[in-house]
Amino acid sequence: MSLVCRWAPQGEEPEWLIREFAKAEKKPLRFYLQAGLFEVNRGELEGILHNNRRMKKTLLQKGYPVESSEVSSGHNYVSWCETLYHGTQSLVTKW
Repeated sequence: MSLVCRWAPQGEEPEWLIREFAKAEKKPLRFYLQAGLFEVNRGELEGILHNNRRMKKTLLQKGYPVESSEVSSGHNYVSWCETLYHGTQSLVTKW
């Protein structure tokens, strides 16, 4: 769902996970990404919305099936409840 790429292993730059997918061999996976339009920058780090957009672009370039949505919300429980439902439905049905 929401992708928080500000986290990285010690000694790595933010968006480490995106770089790992970019260089890794493609696997039989599909993705559902969702972010709120209010999940923007915090301080010097880019926000979840930007991370999701960059991850989606990377996954599509690698040929992964990706479904995504951007909703008028932030990073909160109300948004997650609906997102979990839609994300689960998306991932358990055939595309």
